[in-house]
Amino acid sequence: MKFAIYFLAAFITLVSVLFQPTAAAPTEVQVPRSSDNVTAGSDLEVRGGPIHHGRATWFTLDGLEVACGGWYNDYDSIVALPFWRRENCFRTVKIEAGGITKYAKAVDSCPTCAHYQLDMSVGLFQDFKDLDIGIFDITWHFVD
Repeated sequence: MKFAIYFLAAFITLVSVLFQPTAAAPTEVQVPRSSDNVTAGSDLEVRGGPIHHGRATWFTLDGLEVACGGWYNDYDSIVALPFWRRENCFRTVKIEAGGITKYAKAVDSCPTCAHYQLDMSVGLFQDFKDLDIGIFDITWHFVD
């Protein structure tokens, strides 16, 4: 009998959480005219999605197949995303750091990466910094 009471209480709690009213999402998004309007910590909406502030790391491919399918070398401009969803496969990512802008294809997943971190191929990372640096701050967003 106690089990039935606990089960009923858990079920009622779950239903009340699932059907709680929520605020409507905004219907209009303001897009900045220049990158001067982008401030640290903001997630402004651009054509392909919000601008993310995160960190970059690097990885070697070691001849392994990537999550989206296919094989690449260490000098292809590719990134692994911390959140993997099939619909992000082969999307183009614009990455900016230290006055340098590069584009890469999202082709792999990085389950150990922090939120908004990009794991870059060796060659792409070296376009920004020496490998010895290991990690640096970036802004990035999907452009398609």
